Amino acid sequence: MNWQLNRIHYPIYNLGEGRRIGIWVQGCNLVCEGCVSQTLWNKKGGDPISLLEIFNWVYSKRNEFDGITITGGEPFQQYEQLITFLHLIKTKTKLNIQCFSGYYLQELKEIYPDLLFLKYIDVLVDGRYIREQHDDANLVGSSNQTIYNIVENQVSVSKVIS
Repeated sequence: MNWQLNRIHYPIYNLGEGRRIGIWVQGCNLVCEGCVSQTLWNKKGGDPISLLEIFNWVYSKRNEFDGITITGGEPFQQYEQLITFLHLIKTKTKLNIQCFSGYYLQELKEIYPDLLFLKYIDVLVDGRYIREQHDDANLVGSSNQTIYNIVENQVSVSKVIS
């Protein structure tokens, strides 16, 4: 199975705690006005990369990093690939997983009623970017976005930006 990605960058220190691997997925049809990642909107951009190849590379580097951050584009618009990758990471490593989504948590629960993402993601940052609510905070783009900590499928608000 291939995952359409724009880039993998490491190490990163500003999209989650510690030393991280950043994965930018390609494709987003939410098209938020003022988005800084408009080059990631086209789902045909980037490169198709084997999930197994990505996982094997991450696994080989697992002791060098604290976590993985998945952003985009919109990671949830490639749900099967996202969940497959998250399952491998969560069951084979101790890496923390943080994911950014333009969807709100409630939307994700409705779109993906299997709720598997709650099983694998440790930190979720949700919400569409709203230019009028731009925020210079490190983990959010606009003040409407919320940071959630997820422990054993239980969601708690880490920080509401408003």
